[in-house]
Amino acid sequence: MIVALLLMLTVQDSFGILNVALIYLLFCFVTSLNAGAGPAVLAALVSFLLFDVLCNPPYDSFFVGRADHVLALFVLLLIAIVTSQLVSRVRARYRMAPQLLVLPVPAGGNAIFSISQSLLLTRLSVPRSVRQI
Repeated sequence: MIVALLLMLTVQDSFGILNVALIYLLFCFVTSLNAGAGPAVLAALVSFLLFDVLCNPPYDSFFVGRADHVLALFVLLLIAIVTSQLVSRVRARYRMAPQLLVLPVPAGGNAIFSISQSLLLTRLSVPRSVRQI
């Protein structure tokens, strides 16, 4: 968060206020990718407040001087929360995927089932370009 804050403060005058919001969105995205949904939502809320206080004139207050900046603030918050939730769900499914690919072998040790499972796992692990050859 501190890195995003320092980066934002150094480029805020040259990039403009709405472009600086993208730095916060990137921070929320990386937080959800690494830490999960809870910390990412917290990062989104903190980013919302810091962006309001440090980037919106008048500075150092929660008052927003322009109406279009109010919209930008709430869109920032909404996109940060939704993106955090989506990324954390994809992250959880990615971690669960190897467990879902392993199919149980029947008690009788059916040879046809074992061969079809091997073919399925092989087909899923071979890239499409190799399969076409």
